[in-house]
Amino acid sequence: MELDDVSVCPEVIQGISAPDLEVSRHRISAFLSTHTAYELLPESGVIALDVTLPVKQAFHILYEQGIPMAPLWDFCKGQFVGVLTALDFILILRELGTHGSNL
Repeated sequence: MELDDVSVCPEVIQGISAPDLEVSRHRISAFLSTHTAYELLPESGVIALDVTLPVKQAFHILYEQGIPMAPLWDFCKGQFVGVLTALDFILILRELGTHGSNL
């Protein structure tokens, strides 16, 4: 992967020699060639769950990530359709306790 000649502010690269600049470009190119875009983005702490994900797995994800809620994404509709929270988990457990055989 080659980097295009990008015009950079002269004051930024004024103290950098041409060989150092070339080494830096090569290192950036090598890094970008071996990493995904998601690794370059800062972690936002927001996780969207697909509506087709089983409830048990969704709650495991919430627990493992240490987040109390996550928006639900419906791929077919192309929009967020709800939010899964810890309260939902409590309500499901209550329902299983009282009507477990019916579920």
